[in-house]
Amino acid sequence: MDSCEFTYIGRSDSQPKHALGIERSWDELKAEFGRSGPGLPGAIYFKTISVEGPTLFAVVDGNTVLYHEHDKWYHYITAKDVKFGMLNTDERNPARATIDKNYLDDKKWSVTYNT
Repeated sequence: MDSCEFTYIGRSDSQPKHALGIERSWDELKAEFGRSGPGLPGAIYFKTISVEGPTLFAVVDGNTVLYHEHDKWYHYITAKDVKFGMLNTDERNPARATIDKNYLDDKKWSVTYNT
C-alpha cells in the first residue's frame, strides 16, 4: 500500500519526531475517525500508523504536510524530509503502533521508497 513519511518538530517538547502513514481516501478517514469538513484540493490523505505523528495527515504538492484537528486543516510548518513509498504488509488496515507494540520494528513490515 502507498505510504508517506516525514519528520517534524513536536509542539509539546520541541524534539524531532517521525510520522509514517498509509494512503486512505478522505471519506475513509472521516468514517474511521469521526471527522467532518471538506478535503483539500489536490491532497493525498494518510492514516498514521507510527507511534508519533497526528492521527491523520494530508500532503499537497508533494511536500506540504497538513494535519486535521477540530474539523480544520493546519499546516505543519516544521515538516521536512517528506518521502513516499510502498509499505509491504499483509494487513489491509493496520492499527496504529503504540509504545508497547511498535509495528515499524515488526519483521512483517518493510517500506520501499520511490525514487
